[in-house]
Amino acid sequence: IIQRVADALDRSPDFFRMDVRLYELNRRFLWFIVFRFIVASAFLGASLTKTFLFSHIFISRTGLLIMAVILLCANFIYWAHYKHLVRVANFSLYSKRLSWNIQVQIMLDFMVLGYLAYRCGGLESSLVYFFLFHNVISCLFFQKKMSFFHTILSLAIIFLISLGPFFGFIPVHHFIFPVEAAAFYNNPVA
Repeated sequence: IIQRVADALDRSPDFFRMDVRLYELNRRFLWFIVFRFIVASAFLGASLTKTFLFSHIFISRTGLLIMAVILLCANFIYWAHYKHLVRVANFSLYSKRLSWNIQVQIMLDFMVLGYLAYRCGGLESSLVYFFLFHNVISCLFFQKKMSFFHTILSLAIIFLISLGPFFGFIPVHHFIFPVEAAAFYNNPVA
């Protein structure tokens, strides 16, 4: 299904398929767009069912809805930029600008993921592991220096959401049952 959706979004001319590197960059970009639509739809669904299914998680319906809207709007902007690049049909320009497009996507995804992981409990939440997936994707798209930069950025966000509450920069949030978890962390069993 994802492949068919990516094929439907593909606007590249046929001669782009002759260059394997451009073809693969194009395919990966489109997969990234499709996955972001899926995640945005999941946020939208979670915001609509928050009171029924996710009432114990410390993130508001509005927060989930805002993240869905941000991801959807950004995705449309990324895709519009892609369509413009395809129309120009310049190999070197396409490759450079699409790479920058993907870098911006990864950085925005890191910010949204960092916010979501923080609001859902920081290191208590299993969402911090999604940074690993983005770093793997970064390694597929980019060379060592840029992949290293994305890894450092993701680690900085993880350190911020884990050490920020400890040093009082940001308030503490717990993954589930925030009142009970706060009571436990403030009065540990001896």
